[in-house]
Amino acid sequence: MCAAIYGFDILMFGIMNAWLSDPCGHIKHFVCFDQSRGLVVVDEKKDWTSAQTYCRTHHTDLASVGSDAESGQIWAARPSGAAQMWIGLFSDDWSWTDGTGSSFRNWQSGQPDNGVGEGCAGLLTNDSGRWADFFCTSQYSFICAGAPRAKRLIVRVKIRSAQENMTSEITDHLLHQLVAPWAHAPDMKASWQRCANGEIFIREEDKTDDRPEERGTTE
Repeated sequence: MCAAIYGFDILMFGIMNAWLSDPCGHIKHFVCFDQSRGLVVVDEKKDWTSAQTYCRTHHTDLASVGSDAESGQIWAARPSGAAQMWIGLFSDDWSWTDGTGSSFRNWQSGQPDNGVGEGCAGLLTNDSGRWADFFCTSQYSFICAGAPRAKRLIVRVKIRSAQENMTSEITDHLLHQLVAPWAHAPDMKASWQRCANGEIFIREEDKTDDRPEERGTTE
């Protein structure tokens, strides 16, 4: 549901203004907030979502009203014949079944229209995948989601070093260098795989070089 400002006449007090909660798909005048100009009353009628898009495109956003004085100022500046005007207040009780708190919304203009009992959301294949609300008992195709499958990659590494003891500081530094190209990959983890004796590297004699050679694996 979305909020709109409207006016009414009280005997001895004159025209007053108040707010009401209405389905977001209804068509009304609206008021924007502009960072440089302040409140901007728009002499057009749109549903709440389209009004928000208009305000964000041409100004800053739909107006947030912080006081009775601002509410009165908006109503006093209403276009001729405007009975109600959208403001930036809304109530969104839509939630994802997996419990995630994503605030992303992709409703079709005029949706959700809060039809009686329309408590589930679906994608419209004829409108670039925008959303609409439907009866939860309606039968449609559906999309499932599963946990991403983890991939494990083992890499064998050979190094040449005159270092007698490979300290944890050295092996940590080597691992950091090895995975640097993929450091920003989501959920990527890397570690050394230890041998049966608990060591990371196995020393081998190089047939063509007197320098010791180390071998280890990382995953």
